[in-house]
Amino acid sequence: MAKTMPKQMDEKEDGIKVYRRLVGMAMPHWKIFLLGILALVANGLTDTAFAWLMKPLMDEGFVARDQQAGLYIPLAIVVIFTLRGITSFVASYCISWVGRRVVDWCVVAERSVGR
Repeated sequence: MAKTMPKQMDEKEDGIKVYRRLVGMAMPHWKIFLLGILALVANGLTDTAFAWLMKPLMDEGFVARDQQAGLYIPLAIVVIFTLRGITSFVASYCISWVGRRVVDWCVVAERSVGR
């Protein structure tokens, strides 16, 4: 059992080294990565906004039968889901773009070392 412990520690240290190296390769693209993270936050806010919108929909739209609520709530739902789609695309695109740049850099580095 004592022999497996140092091996596990070595694997953990190797993993940390690889992680730090990959983060270092991604840092030149921090602006795009930050845009992706902000888009993820905005995407989460659209979920919250939709949940928040359900109370007025139920109270004013169905119970009180308010005509004004019948106009602005469907429009708000369309806007929320449009924003959700846009932010989801931007987040996915930006994070994938940074990941692809890191992978491309690793492939180029591997080819140059292999020669």
